[in-house]
This record gives sequence, structure tokens and C-alpha cells, in this order.
Amino acid sequence: MQSETTPLPDGIPSDLPPELNVLMGVYLLYWKIDELVDSINISPELTRNERHLLVNLDAPCRMGALASEMQILPSTLTALADGLEEKGLLVRERDPEDRRAWRLNLTEIGVKKRQDFLAHASEIFTEVSGLAKSETRMISALMLKVTRNIKANGLPEGAKACN
Repeated sequence: MQSETTPLPDGIPSDLPPELNVLMGVYLLYWKIDELVDSINISPELTRNERHLLVNLDAPCRMGALASEMQILPSTLTALADGLEEKGLLVRERDPEDRRAWRLNLTEIGVKKRQDFLAHASEIFTEVSGLAKSETRMISALMLKVTRNIKANGLPEGAKACN
């Protein structure tokens, strides 16, 4: 005979191990944030992948390294860079350490748009998560540890790094 669990007042089963509580929270947080991030109004309008590139480009970076870090094909990064370059948010420049290689660098407008986007996304996270700043810093440190562990031990099949 299967034992019954008594859900908590919010409908969450009370007998879940902490690991599953974390997984449930991560999934729900991701779905809700994903839904709301699309509502951030940045002009010019950016695609999801363009926003992802904008977030990842915190300093001038070689295109190959950035494609690998973002886990996308170099040709995909080139197309994204073309779009952001047309919108005036980034420029391609020769890498001073290897003039054969190209790197991407945000323009002044790109830096401002990136800052605006990060600020809006942070506000959304705070509102959706209900976490205090100190709790956010704590969970951030833990999730960075998780990220480093996963990258060190092998990315999941859907997130293999580009070669």
C-alpha cells in the first residue's frame, strides 16, 4: 500500500527530499523568469539570442571563445554579431594579440543597453523569487558552484560546447 503524503498549504508535497525541492524551485523560477524576460523593452528590439550575447559580452572577447562559452556554433555567433552590429550595439575589431582573429566589443550604446537589461532582469528575479539581497548572494554562490561542477564534469548533451 502506497503511503499518502500531506501537501503543504501551497500544494507542495511535504515528503520531498531537499534535492527535489531545489529542482522544483529551479524549474519554476526558470519558467517564470523566461516568461517575463521577453517583456523587457529594449530599443532596438533584440531576439532572445541577441540578448544572450549582450549579457555574455562583459568585455571584449574573441569570437571563437565567445561561441564556445555560449555553447553555440561560430556561424550562429557570426549571425548574432551581424544583427547587433547593425543595431549599433557592438563592433568587430582585430584582436591586438593575434591580428588574424576577430573579437567583439560593445559600443557605448551597447554597454548602456546591457546595463539596462541586467538591471531589469535583476528586478524581475527579485520580484519573482521573493528573495532578499543576502539570500540572492547566497544562492548565486551556490549556483556558481553547481555551474562549475557541471562544466568540469561534462556538459549535458543539449549543451555541448562548440569546437
